[in-house]
Amino acid sequence: MTPPAAKPKPDNGPDIMFRLRAETAAQHEATEQQVDILRNMSSLERYRDMLSRFYGFYAPADKAFSAHAPGDVQCISKTPLLMADLLSLGMNMENIRALPQCAAIPSMESPSSWWGCRYVIEGASLGGQIIAREAAKKGWDASSGASFFIGAGKDIGPNWREFSSELSRNITTQPEQDACVEAASMMFEAFRNWVGKR
Repeated sequence: MTPPAAKPKPDNGPDIMFRLRAETAAQHEATEQQVDILRNMSSLERYRDMLSRFYGFYAPADKAFSAHAPGDVQCISKTPLLMADLLSLGMNMENIRALPQCAAIPSMESPSSWWGCRYVIEGASLGGQIIAREAAKKGWDASSGASFFIGAGKDIGPNWREFSSELSRNITTQPEQDACVEAASMMFEAFRNWVGKR
């Protein structure tokens, strides 16, 4: 789940992508350790339970992203992929709709907080490619429970670069950067506390 490093801009201080990578590194590492996705792929039951918790986080997060998207920014909902995977893994719509949902999604009412939270979600999509390869070894592919991790496939790299450019263009001042980094840290924490719970 590690986004590519961004280079600092020594003329004007650190670029926001550099700051996000550097200042959320501890949160990122703690999240990976606590969620431990690969261990949760050890059986169908554990994998389905993990995806259920992902759904419980992404469903309310996607609603918040849509409600507070700055200007004409487009963001693709990840929830339908999780729903399709859970259906493939034996759940039905009634089961899915009854899943508990996280009530601690960070506020996205300011553009800076929106971009900070989105950074976490888009960065996770990059790591999803590694997880998708592990899922394939278990027999899970785009049609049988791994479409969420596969995501946009070969387009994920270009999508990440486009997202990074948009974020850097939109978050430029020191207060904006500070708020963006804080929101990203809060998003990591919320995700870890929800998906990593036992």
